[in-house]
Amino acid sequence: MSIDKEYRYLYFNSAHAEVMKYAYGTCAAPGMNIMECITSAEDRKTAREACDRAFNGESHSCIQLYGDVARDYYECFFNPIREEGGRIIGATVLARNITGRKLVEKKLWESEQMLTSIYNTVDDVVYNMAVEAGPAYRFLSVNQSFCRVTGLSHEQVEGKLVNEVIPEPSLSMVISKYGQAVEERRIIMWEEISYYPTGQLIGEVRIAPVFNDTGLCTHLVGTVHDITERKKSEREIRTKNEELVKRNAEKDKFFSILAHDLRSPFNAFLGLTQIMAEELSSMTPDQIGKIAQSMRKSAANVYRLLENLLEWSRLERGVTTFNPVSFPLSQKITECISMMQEAAQNKEISVNILIPEGLLIYADVYMFSGLIRNLVSNAVKFTLKGGRIDIAAKPVDGSSVEISVTDSGIGMNSEMVANLFKLEVDTRRKGTENEPSTGLGLLICKDFIEKHGGSIRVESEEGVGSTFRFSLPMMVS
Repeated sequence: MSIDKEYRYLYFNSAHAEVMKYAYGTCAAPGMNIMECITSAEDRKTAREACDRAFNGESHSCIQLYGDVARDYYECFFNPIREEGGRIIGATVLARNITGRKLVEKKLWESEQMLTSIYNTVDDVVYNMAVEAGPAYRFLSVNQSFCRVTGLSHEQVEGKLVNEVIPEPSLSMVISKYGQAVEERRIIMWEEISYYPTGQLIGEVRIAPVFNDTGLCTHLVGTVHDITERKKSEREIRTKNEELVKRNAEKDKFFSILAHDLRSPFNAFLGLTQIMAEELSSMTPDQIGKIAQSMRKSAANVYRLLENLLEWSRLERGVTTFNPVSFPLSQKITECISMMQEAAQNKEISVNILIPEGLLIYADVYMFSGLIRNLVSNAVKFTLKGGRIDIAAKPVDGSSVEISVTDSGIGMNSEMVANLFKLEVDTRRKGTENEPSTGLGLLICKDFIEKHGGSIRVESEEGVGSTFRFSLPMMVS
């Protein structure tokens, strides 16, 4: 259409007439003022401003919205009409309905906003990168999770090459995987450990290649799902399973020890009681006395076994109380070994306490007593008749006391020493006079010592003897 400077129609085609009737319900006619045909005040205002720009000599285009009810978009091109002398006498208007295009643009914009919202709110890391010649890989965009996980800002990543962002040792593998995705034209998945300022990340990575219409890979889209906690849980489950297997093996070993060590003294009991039941009337007092001594010995062995089993059970269940106090070391050791003197004297073994008077120790009295009894009892058991046992102690670094129990017994080889504190390994053997062994005493000793924050070590040589050294906290008077 064309109009003069009074906004009157000079010319319009049938399409324009139909548009005006559709938009405002009015029929255009030559000489009619276009502003009278446009019934919407807002539309008149925008139309007048666009026409005035053309009347002022400006050729321009703009997008305008027309219609009372159905609002359609038009792309309008305005040009001034000049007479022969150059004076502007009106304007031409070419209008094209672009409502469909605007609706598509709106849907695309809404879709883009939705995708951007999803892109930036998902917990997984998402990034888009360009595949450049070389090949080289350049980050185009990353989501908020990428920045949160890596501790890097959008400005530090977007527009940068991958080698400027991803640190070693992950970089080489990542570039290799990118190349594989491009070459094999498929999604590549793998797990990797990455290190960023925020810490270590174990990620499940997926890389998808994007191709243009010529089949050339132009982009890579990557996602990283954080599986750090999952891996941690898997490790914990694996550790628990391994611990469970170990506990089951220890339980089996425990019951094996229990069955074996209870059988011998009870067999002795049964045999002796059978003899007494069948022959008591014909036995002399000396014979009865010898049987009584044997029964007492068997009872003592059963009692020691049950005492160790009870203590070991309490330790395993964590119900043993721990109440450390300060006490004189030499005096307490003298009390502890008094009940073992008979066994030592029977084997003509001398037990020597080589501890300075006044040396104090800070420990749980009950645990310490059990510890000394077990170590000295072992020394007596594996020392030949006429041997020697020395119990010594010395301060170490002013904070702890090293205590040693040394015997001149039969000693051990290196393999036996290495397995002494392992329940799953059978290190039991009879004493020099066939004294029984449970294998639990040393385990209890180790637990007692570690409960005090100390440690124990063993030095031994076959045929020479053994020394057990352990450390406990010290109290200075």
